[in-house]
Parts: sequence; C-alpha cells; structure tokens
Amino acid sequence: MTTAQPADTRSQVFGPLVVRYDDRVLTPRPWTLMQSRWAAELAAKVTTGPILELCAGAGQIGLAAAALTGRGLVQVEADPVAAAYARTNAAAADRDTQVEVRNTRIQTALMPGERFSIILADPPYLHTADIARWPGRPGNSDRWRRGRLKPDPGVPAGGIRSPDPRRRAAAASGRRVPGTRGGRDSGNN
Repeated sequence: MTTAQPADTRSQVFGPLVVRYDDRVLTPRPWTLMQSRWAAELAAKVTTGPILELCAGAGQIGLAAAALTGRGLVQVEADPVAAAYARTNAAAADRDTQVEVRNTRIQTALMPGERFSIILADPPYLHTADIARWPGRPGNSDRWRRGRLKPDPGVPAGGIRSPDPRRRAAAASGRRVPGTRGGRDSGNN
C-alpha cells in the first residue's frame, strides 16, 4: 500500500482545523472534537509539556488539542497512510515544527525518559460489516481468528475493540496505568 495521497482526498472542518483524509483511513468523527476541547481545558490545570496522542489516525484530535493549547504534540500511529495524513494535517495547520508523528506501534513509540502532560487515545473500532474493507484491521487478523479479539455488543452493530491502548502505553513505559488489571499489557488481552 502506498502512502501517496490519491486524488480523492477529502477535507472536513474540525474545530480550528481543516483535516484531510481519504477512504484508506477512518473518517474523522466530528463529535471527537470534544476530546480536543477537554484536553485544552485540562492543559490549563496540569504542568507544561507536550501532548501524546496514541492511535492518532489522521491526527485531528491531538492536533486540535495542540492548536487550542499551544503545546507540542507527539502522535503515534501504526498505519503509514494515516501517519502521512497526520503529517499533512500538521503542515496544513502550520504546526509541523511543533508536531512529531511517529509511524510505529505503541509498544515501540516512547523513548526512555519521555514525559507528557496529557495523553489522548481514541483507538479505532470497526463495525462488523466494515471489517472486510480493512484487511489489516483486527477482524481479519490472526488474533481475531484465535479468539483474542471478540465482537463487542457495546460497540454499534456488534463491532470490535482492540486491546486497551493504555495497557500498551504502560507496557512501553514500564509503568502501571490506573484502572487496568495489572496495568501492563501481557499480550493476553
């Protein structure tokens, strides 16, 4: 799969941004702008420092939070197409010097000693009917076939959820995340 942006690139207003994307990434959901606004409200109450966005996709949630707060941003996205859009969107917002997009898995994204004042995560989910459109996504993976990812009735249309990204981040950092069982991802989710 190529990361070159095709001619059918679309754009959508997302708070202070115009976000670009295409059919190879999940469409930005307008209601997720609330996450950016919450992060901006929280930023006024926490120490200075950059924002970390896990599962960044095209980058709109973290990028809007960074634009609203003036903070630096590190975005982590495993999909090369989505990561390319995150870079494109940062440049279009004139924030490419304040945004670092890491095209890697969460487990390898963080460097020793890195600290972030705010961590955002909006992991992707898919409706069961859409799984075939995304061959590299959970429903078509060996993990799905081995029963490690299950249909989730709490997600519309019987969709699926991937393992908790907080656990992946905790495993990468060697720290415990409150609200998780053990806080570290053993790979047995």
